[in-house]
Amino acid sequence: MYKYILFCFLIFGCEFINPEEPIPSYIQINNFNVTTNAGQGSNSENIEDVWVFLDDNLQGVYETPALFPVIQEGIHKLELKAGIKQNGISASRSYYPFYTSYLLDSVKLNIDSTITINPDITYNITNIPFIEDFENIGIKLVESVHSDTNIIVKNDVTSFEGNYGLAQLNENQQIFECATYENFVFANSQNIYVELDYKSNVQFLIGLYVTTPFEVIQEPFLHINPQENWNKIYIDLSQQIASHNNAISFNIWIGFTNNDQTIKTVCIDNLKVIYNE
Repeated sequence: MYKYILFCFLIFGCEFINPEEPIPSYIQINNFNVTTNAGQGSNSENIEDVWVFLDDNLQGVYETPALFPVIQEGIHKLELKAGIKQNGISASRSYYPFYTSYLLDSVKLNIDSTITINPDITYNITNIPFIEDFENIGIKLVESVHSDTNIIVKNDVTSFEGNYGLAQLNENQQIFECATYENFVFANSQNIYVELDYKSNVQFLIGLYVTTPFEVIQEPFLHINPQENWNKIYIDLSQQIASHNNAISFNIWIGFTNNDQTIKTVCIDNLKVIYNE
């Protein structure tokens, strides 16, 4: 009897130890396409990931374009969210709360077959509260009393798209600083972001002027490293602003210094302050 059991185990045991693996379906997701209306400004983006939700459960986060298997078949709900690097930090990834999701209520998955998706999205607020793209008369940024130079509007071969703002310090200038002319009141906003297209040969700062009943506080927030080519960054100010319970209003400032007597340049475009009013 023992020999018979051993014989059966040797013949069939491998099937118990290594059961047949299920055959997956595959999903191919190409890069996101962002479209905007007149109240949303430029459609520039720096979407690097896709957050995939299958039947409202997180399936995974993948760099785009992405091809991945799922152990599912039949009809399912598929939701895709655009992923970004918060504050330009690779280790701090999240989906962007101000882009719409790409939603398919009933996508059919077939075993050993691939479906291909080209997600189209836009902003989920119709009008972005603050946009400075340097395309209109006047600039919504004002230089501080500390600044040795002004920001000027340029349009040349180095443009990102149309006009851009140029801040430059020459050999004899030490400080550039400008701030939003508008005072922001972020009453009940849980998400507050600054978007910015930029290139520079110097590290520069994004910060806050915080107006309280007693004083105005200048706070640096984020150092942005030089970029030879145009880059886009999504800056999350939510927690920083929430920490000021007694604030009346905020202004956002940009600044940099010149400490080695060479020409320092920062180019910016499509500056957006986005929050739920």
